[in-house]
Amino acid sequence: MAFGSDETGKPQVWVAEMRPGGGVGRQIQVKTSGSIDHAWGPDGTLFIRDQRNRLMKVVVSLGPRLSVSAPVEVADLGKQRVAMWSVLPDGRFFVGLKNENEDEITRYDLVLNWTELLKRKMRAPR
Repeated sequence: MAFGSDETGKPQVWVAEMRPGGGVGRQIQVKTSGSIDHAWGPDGTLFIRDQRNRLMKVVVSLGPRLSVSAPVEVADLGKQRVAMWSVLPDGRFFVGLKNENEDEITRYDLVLNWTELLKRKMRAPR
């Protein structure tokens, strides 16, 4: 299991072994420059976006004892203008990129029932 905590005074990702019956084993802090979010890859790799907006990866091993590798930088998300990211089941990434004029996101628009709206627009005369 991976979870975020700011108990140390800085947001960080921790990993812990889940035991049968719901028990939790020893917790290990993943040492990064703070963390904003994280996601598991399909092979047990944990990806973490740190506070510098860099995507880092660590390998989590259960082995005889839970362990976490040193973080390795995968990408500079700020430099590549990545607004959002997700790990796909096959290990590739899905990313949303910012346009040149989208430096700071100041608004999100939520569209409810967008598939119905799309169907209506597709049926509308042109």
